[in-house]
Amino acid sequence: MTVTGTSGKATSTTTIVLSIPAPSFSLSSSASSLTLLVGGASANSTISVTGQNGFSSNVNLAASGLPSGVTATFSPASTSSKSTVTLTPGSTAVPGTHTVTVTGTSGALTGTTTIALTIPAPSFSLSSSAGSLTLVAGYNNPVEIAVTNPIGLVNKVSLAASGVPKGVAAAFATVNASTTSLTFTMSSSAVPGKYPVTVTGTSGKATSTTTIVLTLSLIHIWLLHGRPIQPKLHPGKSDLR
Repeated sequence: MTVTGTSGKATSTTTIVLSIPAPSFSLSSSASSLTLLVGGASANSTISVTGQNGFSSNVNLAASGLPSGVTATFSPASTSSKSTVTLTPGSTAVPGTHTVTVTGTSGALTGTTTIALTIPAPSFSLSSSAGSLTLVAGYNNPVEIAVTNPIGLVNKVSLAASGVPKGVAAAFATVNASTTSLTFTMSSSAVPGKYPVTVTGTSGKATSTTTIVLTLSLIHIWLLHGRPIQPKLHPGKSDLR
């Protein structure tokens, strides 16, 4: 802009550079990172719109970079101030670290902010109430298998035993939501010795194992009035000599 001064035939000028910045906006997220579990609860973050240079219009919000199995909803979807974005994981959510970009649009103007999203792989641990057992023919020996530290499990944990020696039966029975009873029964045809038995738990792609060492023992026979008898065994006690 030029300012001109005049007095009679005398004139003089000066120049003023006038800058008028265009209206704009920026976005920010209250959470820089979020963690979701596969098939678990949703997580929220507040998206704030900050107007600059007189900007006061509504901004339309959208999310990109979402992993498969995760949805994003905005409430409200268009705002001039704040909106809550809700990320919801489904049972097929893909584990890993993902960058979710929230983009705001108002006419030709755009702004973005990002959220680091972590989805840990489903996992769990197995534990046994006994690391070793001694078996004798005809008697049941139960142990408890517990599922601990479950993370993002969608399906129940299925259990199976491998390495069970010939002549020994292994049977699972549910105790409660996290504990299963495993009962070993030895027949007279079993060969004495030590045998490691591996219990494997599976839930989707998640697996875990625990090991129980079985010792198969010969039965001692007592004589009573010339007739053979077997010792009476009780859980947690041993009458073997």
